[in-house]
Order: sequence, then C-alpha cells, then structure tokens
Amino acid sequence: MPETQDNRSQTVLSHGQNRVRTVQKRLAEINADALLIVSRENTRYYSHFAGTESFLLIGREQAWILTDFRYLEQVGRQSPHVQLIDNTIDRESALQPLFEQEKVKRLAIEADDLTYRLSQQLLSMRPGMELVSFDSQLADIRSVKDEEELRLMQQATDIAEAALADVMALIRAGTTEVRIAAALEQGMRERGAEGPSFATIVASGPRSALPHGLASDRCLAEGDAVVIDFGCQYQGYMSDMTRTFFVGSVSEHDRMIYDLVLKAHLEALAAVRAGKTGAELDQVARGMIEAAGYGPQFGHGLGHGVGLAIHEAPRLSRTWQQPLAAGQIVTVEPGIYLSGRMGVRIEDMAVVLPDGCRSFNRFDKSLLVLG
Repeated sequence: MPETQDNRSQTVLSHGQNRVRTVQKRLAEINADALLIVSRENTRYYSHFAGTESFLLIGREQAWILTDFRYLEQVGRQSPHVQLIDNTIDRESALQPLFEQEKVKRLAIEADDLTYRLSQQLLSMRPGMELVSFDSQLADIRSVKDEEELRLMQQATDIAEAALADVMALIRAGTTEVRIAAALEQGMRERGAEGPSFATIVASGPRSALPHGLASDRCLAEGDAVVIDFGCQYQGYMSDMTRTFFVGSVSEHDRMIYDLVLKAHLEALAAVRAGKTGAELDQVARGMIEAAGYGPQFGHGLGHGVGLAIHEAPRLSRTWQQPLAAGQIVTVEPGIYLSGRMGVRIEDMAVVLPDGCRSFNRFDKSLLVLG
C-alpha cells in the first residue's frame, strides 16, 4: 500500500514520542526533573524540528519546544509530539513558568553546549535548582541508529559518491583545488543535499600532507597526490568519505605509501564489529603503519562516529575504551602524511553489526591515476 501523508505524519509522531520516552526514562534514573536541549543536533533528533532558534524542554511526562514567530508553522508540521510555545518576545524568560509548573529541582543540561550566560540565567529563575550534565547519556542514545537513520545516511553517501564521479574529469594538471571543491558541492546540492557536511577538503601535492587542507587556489600538477575529504548533509544526516588520487603519474614511493594506507584501511574495516573497542580498532591500522616505519606520520585517530553531527560518539582512537554497539556508525580513515611532500588518506563510513560491519561506500578504492 502506498504511503500517504497521514501515514508519514503518524510515523513521525510515533518516532518522536519513542525518543522522548527514552530520555524520560534516563531522567528518572538520575532523579532529574527535566532536560533542557539547546543544540541543533539534539533538538532535531528529539523533536524533528530543523530550525535554528529554539529551546527543547523534556519533562518527566511532557515535552515543549520554545521558538519564535519565524518557525511556528514549521514546528507545527515537524514536531506534532511536543507542545509549541511561542516565545517571540523573550525565549529565556518563557522557561521560568515551565520550571515552576514542573517543580524542577534538578535540571539536566547539555554542558558542552550551554553558555555560561544562559546557565546563570537558568539558576536565577529557580533558586536552589541544580544543573547536572546529561551529555554522555544523549551521546549514547543518539549513537545507535535506527533503520530510517541508516537509510538517510546511505542516501547522503550515494549523493556524495555520485558527485565525486562527476568531477573525476576535473582531476588533472591545471585544475585548481577550489574548482574541484566547488564542483563537488554543486553536484551534491543538485542531487538533493542540504549542503556539505563540512568545509570540503581538496589538498594536492605537498598540501596533501595537511590532514585538514581546505581547498586553495593551487593548481594540480603532474605527479601530485590529491586528497579529497568531503560529504553532504541530507535531511539532517551527514556522510563522510575520503579518496586519494594521483595526477598523470605516480612514483613507486607514492604507490608504496598508498598501498600501505589501503591495506591498513581494509584490515581495520574488516575488524570492525560490536564488542570491539575504539582503541583496539585504532591499533589494527596503527600497528601496520608503525611496523612499516610511518607511525609518527599517522597522527590522528582511526575514525569517529557520524550522524546528525559530523563528529559524534563513538571514537576509534587510542583513548576510546568503550566497546562498540551494533547500529553505531564509524569512519575508518587511516592516513600517512609526509610533510612537504605528499599524503594519503582513505575513508569509508560503516555501520557496526554484531559480527562485522557494512560500509555505506561503493566508490573504488584502488589506486587511480587521472588526467
């Protein structure tokens, strides 16, 4: 049976209600009376509201979204499971009667996102109220994706890969890095993306040794390595991938570096599964690169979580000791960066499974010499 607008609205309502209930159970566990959400990512996750100016307050039995005139109609469409409060005049002061109504003594907050100014305003609204961090609980809940989230992230990946396929012809001597980046971003938008996940990285020649070398006006030259790290946002969800290409020719040395990074990438990707810690997976790739003598040239972690934010839990790094859970998303992106000469990074995004993982990416990872 075809999905109707009513069916979609009911799905959104049920989805949102379930997410709010999950938070309410966690609030009860820590004896908190309410949770104030200020970040865009968590607001979108729990309310489906995609606007930029709001507070979301989740109490023990009810949830409210506070926003202004610009977004009232949008909230009505996107957030049927929360009560809308028009706070066009003063959003902060609109919280106080809710705190009084709910008799809030312990308020859970996003400590990493709440400003000092707002925290002081909150405390002044209800003397004696205690603020408690809820960041780790929110990160844990959001890190495990449901089927709809996986579908959106696959679509975001497909859009990015299709855009990359279209710009392959530009990867040749004489093309500037910014032209490639602009073509990628235009191609993603034309396919339905809301925009890039982050500032597109196109780094060529000696600049490819910069792990976050944003696109410049440098022209590609014969023999260059070209690192392209990019992604798009689709209905709020991000994609993230990296491929490294060579222009015109590739030296034996550079081919050796590429092959080592690819081997480390494939071995680490094959090791991803529920129960493995981020530190264990990082060591799979790092151990291979260190054994080849390039340990100092792999200076970042193996990967990170992705979702409504481009960097979220979990992490694949030497310090992440928590085991991965099925349904989490991770990137696997080892790299080697030889300062002043060249660099290589290869990255896929994958969903963790009980007995392995499934990559979202289908784009070729073999060494490609273009132009």
